[in-house]
Amino acid sequence: MNQTLNLARKWRSKHFDEIVGQELSVRLLKNSLYKGQLFPVYLFSGQRGCGKTTTARVFAAAINCFSLENFQKNPQNTILPCLNCESCKSMISGNHPDFIEIDAASNTGVDNVRQIIDAASLLPVIAKKKIYLIDEAHMLSKAAFNALLKILEEPPTSVIFMLATTEIHKIIDTVKSRCFQLFFPAIEKNQLVEHLVAICTKEEIPFEHEGLKLIAQESEGSLRDGINLMERIRLAYPVVNKKAILEILGYIDDTRLIELFGIILKSDIQEVLNFINAISLSNFTPITVWKKFVEIIRIAIWLKYSAITNQFPEDILEHIKNVPVQKLVAMLEIAYEYEPLLIKTSAAYEMLEMMLIKMSLSPSFEQIKDISTIKTTEKIAESQKKTSEPTTVVKSTESRPETINGPWALVNQEIEKLKDPLVGSIFKQGKLIKTDLENLKIYVEFPQELKFFDELLTNTKNVWKPIIEKVFGQKYELDAQYIIAANNESLIAKPVQVNQPQVTSENIVEITIKPINKLDFQDKEKWKITNTLLEVFPGTVSQVENN
Repeated sequence: MNQTLNLARKWRSKHFDEIVGQELSVRLLKNSLYKGQLFPVYLFSGQRGCGKTTTARVFAAAINCFSLENFQKNPQNTILPCLNCESCKSMISGNHPDFIEIDAASNTGVDNVRQIIDAASLLPVIAKKKIYLIDEAHMLSKAAFNALLKILEEPPTSVIFMLATTEIHKIIDTVKSRCFQLFFPAIEKNQLVEHLVAICTKEEIPFEHEGLKLIAQESEGSLRDGINLMERIRLAYPVVNKKAILEILGYIDDTRLIELFGIILKSDIQEVLNFINAISLSNFTPITVWKKFVEIIRIAIWLKYSAITNQFPEDILEHIKNVPVQKLVAMLEIAYEYEPLLIKTSAAYEMLEMMLIKMSLSPSFEQIKDISTIKTTEKIAESQKKTSEPTTVVKSTESRPETINGPWALVNQEIEKLKDPLVGSIFKQGKLIKTDLENLKIYVEFPQELKFFDELLTNTKNVWKPIIEKVFGQKYELDAQYIIAANNESLIAKPVQVNQPQVTSENIVEITIKPINKLDFQDKEKWKITNTLLEVFPGTVSQVENN
């Protein structure tokens, strides 16, 4: 019974001219054969699927090929290895007595290495050289490497060692120094596409060029990965095209993903959640959605600086016209923060949803303008502080409109000094409506949109409450009311009726604005909420001393 090979094995290169994307390494090896200058140890390194093991096998076949002498005389007209001699046929069938391929992943110990050393002393059976190919060499133990050192440095003249690894940094330096090293880079996308086109043509596989380009992009320079992905699609779909690839990989369509990107830029969480539900985001692989979203954000940043890119320029440009680059950078930082979480968590979809919501909460254009204004105000305040007295006299608050906003302005002035952009932005949008001297309450109206931050105000109470107490002279409580800006009416149905106090020398409070003490929030367990906010809205959180 004949066994049908999968495409990756069937189309494995059998001679140098078929090796894809490794021109430099092939030229070095062919020149070595042409000049007859062979090294005792070769080290092939590079990423997965880029041709290391295949090239080592071709090189081993070429060393023992009976046509090697013809190649050395006439290299232009001689194919090496010839694939017709006894040695080449034995290599093709996989039973060459003088070619020993060892998987270091399953033969890691000293005993395995000692067996190699003992067998290396024997002469070749049918070829000129006995060749040992140790694949995944980085898996050998340190003791095994040490046992190999002597024979690698001075092997028998009839023996050649070839080591192949995807993690060259794990090969000890004493071994690397004894090797002729060849690095195999990732295969370029154009070369990979051309090879896939050739396979599809000869195998009579229907395909579309856009689909093969996407396969080349997703395989990340690995020819084996690209061929295996194409074969999966061929078995499931009649045509290898972009739609089939997206479905088999669990990818979301680019158009939908860019639309989601535009919604997130609007900072509308409700619309984001509705869109996620509408497209059934849970049907797609979370990590693939993450990769594609990161790609879109990166392209957007490039486009903001007029960098040239061939991917989605028109669609993305429409969404980022009025978006500051700070917003895009904040989104990218959030995405990279969630990458290890998406890989490790068992609730990847929920984690992806949280990432998208957090991106929506990253600073909007208006918030970024507010932050800029706060920084400018701080500079002005610092310059004024040098020429003014540190003591300010403030009258006890009253309910008259012409005097009520004075204390609130002072509150905002002090909160700005905290260098907490989020808290500062929230208080800046508030409006003091009423003070209740009997119950020690101040009533402040905020826009309805800020109701989302009500919990934040509660959690940061220890930061801003001392400022309110200092400005108003007593331990007032803040009663936050959230109103709809359209009718501009307070939600306080019945304002508290209080008697108008007369201003006397007894109720004038002197307030000394003391220097602000900067706090250390490096302990993320103790300051969880503060550190979370600092990740989204960069700034400095400080505390004002309470008299």
